[in-house]
Amino acid sequence: MNRSLLPGLLAASLLLAACQTPGTDLPADFGLPTSGSAITPPTAYSISSSADEDALVAAALNHHPSLQATRSRIAALEQSAIQKRYLPDPSASVTAGQMAQTAAGESQFGLGVQQKIPYPGKRGEQSLATLRMADAMRAQLQADELALAERIRIAYWDYFLARKTSAVVGENKAILKSLRESIDARIAVNKASQQDLLRLGNEITRLDQRLAIAKGRQEAARATLNALLYRPGGSPLPIPRAPRSKSYGAASSLLATAQSRHPEVLAGEARIAAAQHGVQLAKLNKRPDFTAGLSYMAVSNDGLAPSANGEDQLFGTLGVTLPLWKGKNEAIEKEAASNLSAEQSTLAATRSSLQQRIESAVATYNAERTNLALYSDRLIPESKQSFDLIVTGYSADTSSFLDIIDAWRQLLDYQLAQAENQNRLGKAEATLRFSAGLR
Repeated sequence: MNRSLLPGLLAASLLLAACQTPGTDLPADFGLPTSGSAITPPTAYSISSSADEDALVAAALNHHPSLQATRSRIAALEQSAIQKRYLPDPSASVTAGQMAQTAAGESQFGLGVQQKIPYPGKRGEQSLATLRMADAMRAQLQADELALAERIRIAYWDYFLARKTSAVVGENKAILKSLRESIDARIAVNKASQQDLLRLGNEITRLDQRLAIAKGRQEAARATLNALLYRPGGSPLPIPRAPRSKSYGAASSLLATAQSRHPEVLAGEARIAAAQHGVQLAKLNKRPDFTAGLSYMAVSNDGLAPSANGEDQLFGTLGVTLPLWKGKNEAIEKEAASNLSAEQSTLAATRSSLQQRIESAVATYNAERTNLALYSDRLIPESKQSFDLIVTGYSADTSSFLDIIDAWRQLLDYQLAQAENQNRLGKAEATLRFSAGLR
């Protein structure tokens, strides 16, 4: 037996292992989550008492676990792309037992190593397709952030409405209580009836009812907002601010930007790129893959022939797949082409949806801005002035108690309607920003 060929076999095995290069400049730890990315239960982390809705959105994006889940999926895809650059693991085999008897000597044992080698380009297309899917998910992460921001803003304005309603009702209750003192004084001099006092008490009771409902809605809105912030439901929140009316420009300008930069568009473009790599891979599927092997066979030197020398055997093998099934390969190509067509159609639908959403959101937002200006500039100031004049006239016996109640109810209705208008304006802005891709 000549063992001089054994080192050659081992060297060949090492050479095959060395060929396992990923063919990419991505580092091995590319996309891996950091050690500090473990998800913790909701905590009442600190939020400034002066924080506005933008600050709350920023806090949620830093803490919400659904976003971390997407980041981890992106990291997984990036690692998968690296794996696809490598050759399949080589296989090794050992042959022993009752082996062939040759004139040179009996075969004692054999060692072999084989490496599958896909047709050039297949691994690269697989890896690039996976990287493009990671790009799509990265864009989807941005879209998820936009969606979470919209939900937080909507919850913020529900919280604002509940608090504003409580404040308006409380202020009006104080107004009616001050009127009670005036009515008591007039009853004492027979200028008002006990019926006026009873009716006033009934209006105060109705305000207490409204206040209780508003308080309940306030607690529900606070719990919802804290849940979106990934905080316990009862955690304290800053006092919400009234919305600021501002212009976002024409819908056409917002649409032009969104058509090229909106995360939903970017995700669709990345999925199309991935599908294009899938088409190229399907074409390469018609090309054969290879298997290269190297075998070593140990032979004894006690053969039957006088010339037996026990020379060990070292030989190589080369195998090739035979992609003969034309129907299968054509189906693979058609499948890849259909996937590409589907992604292209999906992107077209996304762009069409963006147009409808942006145009609708801009129209709604501008209508609420106009409505809010009417409440702030005319309806409430004029109604308040009218109420003050009637109260003054009541003291001078030129207006009745019913006139006061009617004017007060109108003022209250306008104040509550203004709060609802502010709520709708804030929500319309949230939808506009989401539709236009403005976080």
